[in-house]
Amino acid sequence: MKMMYKILLSLLVTASVASAQSDYEMNQLLKAKQDSLEAKRGLEIGGSVKGLLVNSYMSSDQEKAEINKMPNVERSQFVTADLDFHFRPYDAARFNMILRFQAGMQNYFANSAKSISVAWLNIEGNVGKDFYWVVGDFRQQYSPLTLFSPSGIDGLLYEPLIFTRGRDMAISDAMIEGNQRNLQGMNLQFRHDFGGYAGELRAEGIFARLRRVQLLDFSGANGNLLPNGGDPIINNGMIYPGSYQSANMDKWLLSGNFEYLPVNKNVFVGFTGMYVFDDSSSFTLTSRPEYHELIVNGQLQYATDTELMDKVNNPTQFSAGKYQTALINPLETEPQRTTIMAGRVGADVAGIMKNSALTLDVMGEFAMSNDKLYEYVTVVDPTTGAPAVDPATGAAVIQRNEIDDNGMAILATLNAGYKLPMGLDLQLSVNYIKNDSNWYNNLAQSPQFFASRILNTDKDGNTIRFGVNSPLYSTFGALYYFDPKFTPVSTQLANTDDPTIKGQTNSYNIAPFNKNSWSNYVYTRKELMLLSTMLDPAVQMSLPNGLATPNRNGIKADLKVGFKDFVEVGALFSMLNQDKSDNVIMKEAQFMEYGAGLKFDVFKMLNFSRPLELSGSYKHSVKTQELTDDGKAILPVPDKGELSLDFINAGLYIQYMPRLGFSAGLQMIDMTLDAVSSMRGAPGYVNPLLKGKQMQWMAGLDYTVGDGVYLALNYGWITTENTYNTTSGVLGSNMPDYADIMVRDADGNVVKDPESGKNVTVPEYTHKFSQAVVQAVLNVKF
Repeated sequence: MKMMYKILLSLLVTASVASAQSDYEMNQLLKAKQDSLEAKRGLEIGGSVKGLLVNSYMSSDQEKAEINKMPNVERSQFVTADLDFHFRPYDAARFNMILRFQAGMQNYFANSAKSISVAWLNIEGNVGKDFYWVVGDFRQQYSPLTLFSPSGIDGLLYEPLIFTRGRDMAISDAMIEGNQRNLQGMNLQFRHDFGGYAGELRAEGIFARLRRVQLLDFSGANGNLLPNGGDPIINNGMIYPGSYQSANMDKWLLSGNFEYLPVNKNVFVGFTGMYVFDDSSSFTLTSRPEYHELIVNGQLQYATDTELMDKVNNPTQFSAGKYQTALINPLETEPQRTTIMAGRVGADVAGIMKNSALTLDVMGEFAMSNDKLYEYVTVVDPTTGAPAVDPATGAAVIQRNEIDDNGMAILATLNAGYKLPMGLDLQLSVNYIKNDSNWYNNLAQSPQFFASRILNTDKDGNTIRFGVNSPLYSTFGALYYFDPKFTPVSTQLANTDDPTIKGQTNSYNIAPFNKNSWSNYVYTRKELMLLSTMLDPAVQMSLPNGLATPNRNGIKADLKVGFKDFVEVGALFSMLNQDKSDNVIMKEAQFMEYGAGLKFDVFKMLNFSRPLELSGSYKHSVKTQELTDDGKAILPVPDKGELSLDFINAGLYIQYMPRLGFSAGLQMIDMTLDAVSSMRGAPGYVNPLLKGKQMQWMAGLDYTVGDGVYLALNYGWITTENTYNTTSGVLGSNMPDYADIMVRDADGNVVKDPESGKNVTVPEYTHKFSQAVVQAVLNVKF
């Protein structure tokens, strides 16, 4: 790109001065322009282009078209171009901007399918050699217990390349880079290298806004973990705190980080202090209509609180146009006040020994958190012993008390390895964590991955908000697919305005919205608690919040053995316990995970220039939990339960001609639960899951120009089979609307119990569906 820019600039300059300048003067001018481009001052342009076509075709032998009339085909076709501008007018200052162009090719002629946005904007510079500053967007990470962005998934051993590419594109679209957290504000840094044993001194200060006062539609998918999660009518009387990411107040981060690296930077001492707070002075109210949405006689209608019961019993027409002052987010009303203090010390022993073949470093970190919680108590009149009453309003007097919630976390890391002259490379990484249940730091615990429904969302629109508990959810769809601006289909189609209202869903509004399981949000305490109930056990069982996951203690180890860059064997092992039970009828849970895999480049072993890479892995995960004595007394189930899960990967990649390649991948997940482990209080989780089997394969051709620059044409197949416990006789929201759990006779009639007269249901119901995926991918970085 830089070479093209130089050529274009040279042509423009030549055309403008050719008639007025001599050959000598023109050459001097061209040389000056070239020198300016190659110097610190000037303009640099880079970026990336992603073009993606994903057509998915959902099918199930159990589907009944007369019940579910939504389309079985979903077409996602879009192009995203990120232009990365770096303009340096002075040696000590630079302006950076990423301009994002997006076009939805499926709705190419609709303005709503095209957009131009500024995805990144900042000004940075330096004062001398030691001071650096940035204002605007920036990224930063310190350590897994302080400022960090954990992936939220764990144990994807030797994932096939054909799937890795899809996950990388989804992560890139969410503006995620590694484990850095995206922040917006001001960053000031001081770094001075004394040299030698005196080492280097680093100090940094950050003042950044994490969330602003923001009004979001409760029923909209954008920005909400669980649309309509606070509406008890839609949720059968339940309210789910943490559902909405709208904010009543601005949320800020104030942090300071100090690091000293003596002994030729081989010894490390660090301290971090962070304060996350909501600005109470920014508290803002809004206006909302007084009515509720509800379904009456199969149609979406509205009712106020006072008219609600009459509306259900006697549907009549009425006006619901009143508005009232209300909270922007009624489920997150209290200001956050969280203080984090952490200290770290470590050493690179191999660096001190000056042994380049040895890897040996240790790091220990201790962190404490203090978070303000709030409780409301009724004030008692000391003279009467009865609740005190406000004389002005006649209402009971409520007092708000602040409670200090103190938590602690410990992380110790050992990295050891050795490179033998024969080409053998051994590397071991061991982490020991001890995080208590009160430990809280949302700047380190907010994961990048939130298991979401992606493919064929029109098919179960009312239930995709339940994510992992949706009828058509698959782990593979959540991990590898995305659509930056998906346009859903209304549940009713007509040429009038009625379907715009009556065709809405409980999961999203009928308007373009983003579908991506990957993000760089900073979640609140309530949001993190909600996330913990909506985890995908296939990839998030033991450490969903990374090494800062609260309520965990134990070890996690990874081993890699490589030989001459063409053979690598990897293994993982973890054994973790809960610090405290999160269920009153359950004891603390235990987590164990182990697995191994292999990556082998046959052509590289034979000294060929092109790759033929084979890979494969197996991982086994187990969660065990036992009932308490109270639980044993009230539940007619075994005393102990186990969730067992197997994850298999197999991949192939070969370049049979220069730049032309063939790739294929296979993934399988087999999950088994029992009566105890299948009990889970989660949104949408009505019928307990007993078994879950998933399989995905994909194969395709690609044309690869360089690292991250390729064109690929792929075809794949996803199958999912879930078995539910249906002894309750209730058809839950985590099952498809066309599911039939009734016992029927030879004529197809429902069998009734002779004593009670009630319909007889099957004890288990198995639902199987498949998705065929046609994919075309263009990925260019320049």
